[in-house]
Amino acid sequence: MINDLYISKLQPKTTVKVFKSNIETNATEIKIYNKNGEVLEENDIIATGMQLELKLGELTRSFEIVVKGDLYSDGKADILDMIIINYARLKKETLTGAKFIAADIMEDGKITIDDLVKINKFRLRKISEI
Repeated sequence: MINDLYISKLQPKTTVKVFKSNIETNATEIKIYNKNGEVLEENDIIATGMQLELKLGELTRSFEIVVKGDLYSDGKADILDMIIINYARLKKETLTGAKFIAADIMEDGKITIDDLVKINKFRLRKISEI
């Protein structure tokens, strides 16, 4: 899903190659940058907080990437992410922006136990997507 600031709903462990094959755009150039400003290669995994840059002629648009369940910004959805989600759920940590979107697995505008349960099912391979 794309809005003015974010491209979201990416699944964990999505590579640049898979992402590019699934995006519909008329952009002539697609680049993804990590937090250090380096361009990712085709087999690199995309993580929350990375930047997508689309170019068409002189026009350039940038979006922050959000990977579902990836709060640790490593492209995965695992126990480290669950810890952060649980802290937010217990109001011990405040999540905003891309981190909040990544944590809100159920897409209901809240961080709840249901978000934790779904990411855990994914982590345990009981479901294939989150």
